[in-house]
Amino acid sequence: MTLTDPAYVRSGATWPPVSEKARIRRAEDNLRLYRGDFSLLDATPPDATQLRFQAANGVPQRRITVNSFRWISKLWSDLVFGAPPVLDYLDVGEAEADSVLRRLKLVTPSLVKAGRALVKDCIRYGCGVFICRRPGMVEIVDPRFWFPLTAPDDLNDVRGHIIAYPFISDPNSLRIDGTTPRGTARAVGSSTPDRVRVHRFLMDMEGVWTCQSATFHYDGSSLGTMLGDWEAMPCAQPPVTKVQLEGDDIYGESIFDDLRSHVTEINRRETSLSEALDKHADPHLAVPEGSLQVDAQGRVILNKKGMAIFVPDGASNPEYIVWDPKFDAHVAAILRAERRIVSLGAISQILVNTGASDESNRIYLPSGVALRRLALTTVQRILAYRSDLEEPMQMIVRGALSDQFALESDRINIGWPPPLDNNGPDDTDELVSLIEAGVIDRVAAAQQVAQVPRREAERIVAEAMPVEPRPAAMPMQEPNGDA
Repeated sequence: MTLTDPAYVRSGATWPPVSEKARIRRAEDNLRLYRGDFSLLDATPPDATQLRFQAANGVPQRRITVNSFRWISKLWSDLVFGAPPVLDYLDVGEAEADSVLRRLKLVTPSLVKAGRALVKDCIRYGCGVFICRRPGMVEIVDPRFWFPLTAPDDLNDVRGHIIAYPFISDPNSLRIDGTTPRGTARAVGSSTPDRVRVHRFLMDMEGVWTCQSATFHYDGSSLGTMLGDWEAMPCAQPPVTKVQLEGDDIYGESIFDDLRSHVTEINRRETSLSEALDKHADPHLAVPEGSLQVDAQGRVILNKKGMAIFVPDGASNPEYIVWDPKFDAHVAAILRAERRIVSLGAISQILVNTGASDESNRIYLPSGVALRRLALTTVQRILAYRSDLEEPMQMIVRGALSDQFALESDRINIGWPPPLDNNGPDDTDELVSLIEAGVIDRVAAAQQVAQVPRREAERIVAEAMPVEPRPAAMPMQEPNGDA
């Protein structure tokens, strides 16, 4: 459920809104999984008898965890923003070209840094939120603190943004993120927030945006008496932009829900496999009765000099107690779950291998062109994610530079590098072939290779030496000299 009335942020209102509690709880659960807290995945925790036995015998409680949640979040962040995009402004006049491009170049580092974190939020929570708190800087907001205000007849039409930060006003108490002001981790005072700082970005019927801020008391269930009136500030456009990469709902879809059962299977199999390996490294010894000498306290007396065990006549020889732990079955189950995780994450198998191998087990790495063809599924998903990011990035860049320039969002060009590009020899040959075929011009090729705005690429091409055309291929000659 989404919110359609800004009145829910008022003195005495329930906080957080009832309709948002399930979303916030789900987001907090996903954050715990990302940080490696897998207690949510324990469908069948160890029973009390097993725990008592392990404690009585000094057996450590073993648990092997593989954090695929963090891995896939960081991987997609690297795939989308691994090579930073180039910002350009189309159809700009000569008088302001250098100034605009210089400002775009200055805002790019914060945009890329925020973009990488936002992609991880989209994978983890289902959506991410850009915000401009300072001119020329792009940052993100934790989606747990973001509440959209939508049109009543279209829940995907965002008419406003509510950013609400719970915090603790006592400087000696624990902060909302679990740390104290002095940077230590000890719990001092109360860990419950007692204030909520609320920022409202609202759009009226004429499309004019306003920004208002206020601080409320917070008693854990409702907003108390308002501390002062709403502070109004001019706002040319909302310095907040929401992004979602998956799902039709306004909050998007997190891939974590699809991964839970497979991560649980991997962790269970890895733990069982580790326990079996250690048990086989220190097995029990079965000996015939009377083979060992025992002292008055019941302790076994061993012949340490020769480590000899005397076996009575006719008795069987000592042997270690071993069993078949089905190592191959464990490994097969782990590999099967890993392949499912990779498939659900739209990650092509070639990208998670250090290199493909042929029948002689020699490792080889594909070229850039071959890699993009083998990883077609991932490449298509990268292009789709970048397409979804383009308009929000244009809007947030416009907002970040609104104090100096009145830019138009649709004229801000986001120049993405090719997915999985390495600018190797095969890639260069491909560009040359496209130029000769008339598909692209030399400026576009220089822009792709050098990763610069088009105006800078035009300068590079103008200063470059003319390129001699490649000679035509000679016809093959037969041994007798005939073509």
